[in-house]
Amino acid sequence: MKSLLLLLATFVVYHSAFAASFDRVNVMHDERLDRLVEIHESLSHVHGYCGNPGRLQITARRINEIWENTVKQAVYFSNTGVNAPVRNMKVNELDLRKRGSVDQFISAAFTENIQDPTRLSGADRQALSSFIAIMGTLRGDYRFYIGGHQNFLGPATFAVIVDLVNAEVLVLQASYCE
Repeated sequence: MKSLLLLLATFVVYHSAFAASFDRVNVMHDERLDRLVEIHESLSHVHGYCGNPGRLQITARRINEIWENTVKQAVYFSNTGVNAPVRNMKVNELDLRKRGSVDQFISAAFTENIQDPTRLSGADRQALSSFIAIMGTLRGDYRFYIGGHQNFLGPATFAVIVDLVNAEVLVLQASYCE
């Protein structure tokens, strides 16, 4: 019996040692991030995402953990509600000061359909411009990531903003719910 308890305790410790932990929040500390969520939801007819945005608070994280792993776990947690390590997901950090990085971020958050001018009305273009303008104000203690994954539901892309000061993560995903 003692060996079984030791095995279970080891499994729990091992499992939590390689995973960040998150809690869902209703409102982000930085109101600009909440505004990005509102704009993303208002453009859902372009990207077709039918889920909830991942507004997450980092509750625990290993000091030496690389941010890409934290981002993968945040995306997984926003989809499943499970704090666990993740495989089969690609993540890249973006420097928004470099040419083309903003376009990559926008494509990951909304899919490539956002680039098609026939799909956007004047109000949609204005909302997208507001989204880009707000992203331009997020400097310093913010990190931006894009990535994708494939599962039995099909491919999905995501864009993640990490607020290092408030230990919050915003996950914006684009996939079609069919």
